[in-house]
Amino acid sequence: MIALKPGFKKMSKEIFNLLDFVDRLFHGNKNDLITLKKFRSGDFIFRQDELIRSVYFIKTGVTKCYITHDNGKNYITDFLGVGHPLGEFGFASSPRSFCSVVALTEVEVYKLKLPYVEELMKNYPAFTFSLLKTLATRLQQTAERASYQQTYPAEFGLLKYLLLSKESIEMSKQDMADYLGITKRNLNRKLKLFLELHILSTSSGKLILSSSNPESLFRKLESHKTQQ
Repeated sequence: MIALKPGFKKMSKEIFNLLDFVDRLFHGNKNDLITLKKFRSGDFIFRQDELIRSVYFIKTGVTKCYITHDNGKNYITDFLGVGHPLGEFGFASSPRSFCSVVALTEVEVYKLKLPYVEELMKNYPAFTFSLLKTLATRLQQTAERASYQQTYPAEFGLLKYLLLSKESIEMSKQDMADYLGITKRNLNRKLKLFLELHILSTSSGKLILSSSNPESLFRKLESHKTQQ
């Protein structure tokens, strides 16, 4: 394992409003329709193709969402943190999960049964609007990442990924490669290049960006690409 910084989805105002709403529901309704669940690092919140019966809202911690293809390879779709919903597509499309969600750190989630979520959507338009806006933002960010990966060399995607980092967790190189859609060997070559170009440095096993100025880092990479 190596300490890397994944680019979590930004916690927008809408997401925090959504979490505040769910938090108030939990403390005001002592029943089995909404419960607080805890997961240890490595625990699955749910697995791909599992029947979804609840929607989860992350109270604390970070999760990894990934799709396993028929060839056994994983593709990480997202790293999601505080405030984000999980399993919300259970009421919007297929009743089965299209991906697996595993806890990367200790995670607490509010678990709301699907009929309860449907009732909330009918009775609280603001809840429905905030949930839909959160989903739309997530889909837009996912589409932008996919477009960036198709348009720019993988080195630029890796650099952008590192610059989007907000907090540090223990994460494997394989996870990072799966997120970027490249092989682990390819990732190692690019990390070595970043060290040679002084875009990255190492300290106690951690990868650290040499500058907090994105423009200067991209200029270093562009200059190297031009000279090739």
